[in-house]
Amino acid sequence: MTRLLALLFLLLPLSAAADVCTVRVHGMDITIDAEQFTDDDLTVSTGEQLMTAPKQMWANLRGTLPPCSSNTTLTFMGSLMETYTPNGYCLEYGDNDAGYLLLPGSRNFRGRCERTTCERVNAAADEVSAINTQMRSIFGRPPSFEEIARTETLGAMAIKGSDRLLRGQLNNIATTAIFTALGAPEILAASTVTVVALQGAAFLCHD
Repeated sequence: MTRLLALLFLLLPLSAAADVCTVRVHGMDITIDAEQFTDDDLTVSTGEQLMTAPKQMWANLRGTLPPCSSNTTLTFMGSLMETYTPNGYCLEYGDNDAGYLLLPGSRNFRGRCERTTCERVNAAADEVSAINTQMRSIFGRPPSFEEIARTETLGAMAIKGSDRLLRGQLNNIATTAIFTALGAPEILAASTVTVVALQGAAFLCHD
């Protein structure tokens, strides 16, 4: 174990020195210049370094791009937002196809959302298209007083609010998939709900 930890720590400078990294966010594989997108206020914890070191090692051995740290990913995503900062946002892993989702909420030592979990809405292509259309319509109007946050970045739209608010906002999409997703026990019991619309997919997240 001591030798393994020593090896991991030796690899950390290699990953820190890497100028370019890769991460999958909102269904897209993106390449980021880590030196340009690093926020001094966002630190990569030792815990995250230890957990990502094996991936860094295999990337170095294969000659492929290493995975981006939460600092780099959040700073890059923040640069695409109107506020130009990732403060108040976290990363939650949607699934293998979507990769990470940028959501309003507090984050842990890995940059992941502390309390938020997400599930893909099991919807057909036309239903997902209807969700995107409705979300676009919502974003074209001033925020409701019940909204907690809304963000549009890197091909995704997300709105966080009460279950009642989002149920009303999505009421025009009278599909079985939406009614089923909004009626799930964990959504009904949640204090806040976030709906995320991507190109070809939608997620419901709850705290």
